[in-house]
Amino acid sequence: LDEALQYASKNKTPILGICLGMQLLFDESEEFGISKGLKLIPGKVQKLPNISKRNHELKLPNIGWNKLLLNSNFINSSKVSYIHEIKDKSFYFVHSYGVFPKDEKIILSNFDFGGYLIPSIVKSSNLTGMQFHPEKSADNGIKLLKSYLSNLF
Repeated sequence: LDEALQYASKNKTPILGICLGMQLLFDESEEFGISKGLKLIPGKVQKLPNISKRNHELKLPNIGWNKLLLNSNFINSSKVSYIHEIKDKSFYFVHSYGVFPKDEKIILSNFDFGGYLIPSIVKSSNLTGMQFHPEKSADNGIKLLKSYLSNLF
């Protein structure tokens, strides 16, 4: 499967990674020791903090609904057709690790986790990653997936 994804990426085939699928797009992960990723997007997957910026304990895994915060570089973007489907909307997350791209310009949105901004959507060329589960995010998730897919065809 890794070779097929590498081939698809080189040929600019759109790829959508959801949750772990998003994390696999990156260079490496520290989950269960250091593991190599697909190296399609430069960056690392690291464990989420367990202490907030205000020194409160944070529960891991992070399970529940979080509002997406758009990166200002993408707010008026015509490159991302589904941008209107995520602005000020909540989506369902379940994870203990997050992605940290080398190039922060590819971060389309974040979510606030104890005062830390954690990437929730990344977009790099034909690659899109969503840390949350749109398929488990009720109407918001269905609308987002429909909008994402309609742009492909």
